[in-house]
Amino acid sequence: TGAISIPQTANLSTQDHDRDLHVPTENSVTNADVLLINDEAELTEEILELLGDNPDKNISQKLLLHPEIIARWNFFLKHGITQQLKTKLFETYILDSNCEALSPPILNPEVAAVLSGANLNRDKARSSLQSQLSRGLLALGLGFSAILEESSNIPSPLRDKLLTSFTDAGRLFTDLFFTESMTRRSLIAPILNKEIKDLVDPSEVDTFLFGSDLADKIKSAKIIKSTARELRAPAVPTTSFRQKSARWNKKPATATRPQSENRNRPIRRKGETDLYKGRSYRRESNSRRDTFRGRGKQQ
Repeated sequence: TGAISIPQTANLSTQDHDRDLHVPTENSVTNADVLLINDEAELTEEILELLGDNPDKNISQKLLLHPEIIARWNFFLKHGITQQLKTKLFETYILDSNCEALSPPILNPEVAAVLSGANLNRDKARSSLQSQLSRGLLALGLGFSAILEESSNIPSPLRDKLLTSFTDAGRLFTDLFFTESMTRRSLIAPILNKEIKDLVDPSEVDTFLFGSDLADKIKSAKIIKSTARELRAPAVPTTSFRQKSARWNKKPATATRPQSENRNRPIRRKGETDLYKGRSYRRESNSRRDTFRGRGKQQ
């Protein structure tokens, strides 16, 4: 009547079932040794040193920012800030502080005079980047200074965390500023001559890109070069061995015998009478030939 039949399984005793599944009972005893791990035990420093560093601690953890910061920075990193906001920030953080090195170094007039228009525009563009970076450092420095001034009123854990982050940010951005100054110099150095390049390479960046004493260095170098030229003894002309050998092996010049203008006259042999002296060879030959022909006709 619609009843579902369930297949009957073999009647197994409890002992047979437990034996087939190999399930230990509470009263069963095994002879195998059991290794118990107690992860709550505290180990001494000596034992930890023997074990070595924990690899999990070396894996850098993701640094988390506040969601509101992420939303704004993601947009600025992809699209930049508006010109209106940039102008406002430039006006707020004027580069007129007690940190003189925070301003972008000025290109030396002596160097600017030898640069082309394209090179000047390129350096000006990179200097503008430094100018914006300087204002970011100024804003960071003002916040850093506020923390130091109120350090006694800030809880130690929070104060230490803030100081660490601000210190690291300052190191990274100041190094980026210095790297940009070196990049500007490296782009200009190939255009300078070797003497000037040797002068500016060891110079330190200060208010000017190649140092504020570049003009004095150039004048001193010219004076030293001029003095050395005056002190140097005049060079004695020397004759090389090759020049001497060429002079020794040179044959003496012989007078050339002028050629005779009468190159067509016959060669006179020794003992012959000069029959043609004072007469043209061609005329004499023709007369003798005519005489010979006349005798032939008479015969």
